[in-house]
Amino acid sequence: MSSRVLILFIFLFLVHSACAETIGTTRIHVTTPNGADATNLLVELYPYGESERVFSGVTNSLGKVEQANLPEGLYVLYL
Repeated sequence: MSSRVLILFIFLFLVHSACAETIGTTRIHVTTPNGADATNLLVELYPYGESERVFSGVTNSLGKVEQANLPEGLYVLYL
């Protein structure tokens, strides 16, 4: 992991209210690969206080999470 300071703004646009309730109490974990862009970031969501993730996925070159069982419209903005 690079020594650069990462500021991540994660915007959740949720379609289903059930997902909104789940994610409202969720810890978001982002793992960065070697590199300085938002591509291939591993995004994992865990219920607060739990160790089993409920959603996971990888970002594309636009920062949108894909290849995942994440709610529609999850983006990671890497600054």
